[in-house]
Amino acid sequence: MIKEVIKTNDFFVRFFFGSKGNEDLLLSFINAIMIDSNFATFKSVEILNPFNLKDKIDNKESIVDLKAITENGAVVIIEIQTYSTKNFFERTLYYWSKNYSSVLKKGKGYEELKPVISINLVNDFLFDKTDNRMHTCYLLKEKKSNKILTDHIQLHYVELPKFNKKSNI
Repeated sequence: MIKEVIKTNDFFVRFFFGSKGNEDLLLSFINAIMIDSNFATFKSVEILNPFNLKDKIDNKESIVDLKAITENGAVVIIEIQTYSTKNFFERTLYYWSKNYSSVLKKGKGYEELKPVISINLVNDFLFDKTDNRMHTCYLLKEKKSNKILTDHIQLHYVELPKFNKKSNI
């Protein structure tokens, strides 16, 4: 008897997108997210180690499901969750910050920092259920003018339950 593969299982996602030789699948997925947010796409992607090891004994380690780097140095982290937790948004911001800060080595200038793109696939509702958009993107913007401060932070959320409903993509 063949059991159905649960596509929201993080092991499946890591295998499907994160296996050597599947870089084209991962690149296509990342580019689809970028296109849906009106951002430029990438030409290539390299799969990286998803572990951000702690550098001090008291620090917390962070492990994402997938981590990749693009040809221009942007880091893409992907998390898959079967449900959202109480502090889910804080967690995604923490994972983003760990990846952003780990790029800069001692003695290097801030111009060495590269964007970190966080893509979070969640098999749960995060936002208004009546809003049919399954993909939302959050950036740092000025409150009144709506001007983007920097492209170094992108937090993408894909609500999988909305995929089956009429959506904008």
